Amino acid sequence: MNTNNYIMKYHSSDFKEMLTEVLNDTYWYENLGQFGTYYFWVKNSKEYKAIFANTLDEFNKKIYETISTFLFNREIKKTFRKRGKE
Repeated sequence: MNTNNYIMKYHSSDFKEMLTEVLNDTYWYENLGQFGTYYFWVKNSKEYKAIFANTLDEFNKKIYETISTFLFNREIKKTFRKRGKE
């Protein structure tokens, strides 16, 4: 990924806003020894699962990927709704 795409993707206001929401919903589950969030599962349980990871780096990678996918899918749905109204 080149620098411009990285900046556009990970520094967009939508991405930052969702990242803040996800991190506010993130917990350390002592009994599992894992970081976890149900944020995306609550948003859409048919398409997303809870996210768990043993390390913070692994967890961050998973949430960054999931946020990107979530925002991409949301934009696709918006586009199809707009096309249906035209």
